[in-house]
This record gives sequence, structure tokens and C-alpha cells, in this order.
Amino acid sequence: MLKHDDTILPKSNFINSIIGFSEMMKSESLGPIENSDYKE
Repeated sequence: MLKHDDTILPKSNFINSIIGFSEMMKSESLGPIENSDYKE
């Protein structure tokens, strides 16, 4: 069970960090572009 948890926990943390990173990149890249378009 411990070895099973050791393989699953880092994987879920890795996936969560990737999802969080992609969400952050999405808001980072889309936000300023949309804001600048609306201002202009």
C-alpha cells in the first residue's frame, strides 16, 4: 500500500501542478490580450 501511494501521490501532485500551470498560462496570455483589445 505504501509503495502504491508513493506512485499515485506524486503523479496526482504532478498532474495538479500541470493543470494549475496551464490555467495560469491561459489567464496570463488571454487576460492582457483581451484587455488591450477592449481598451483600443
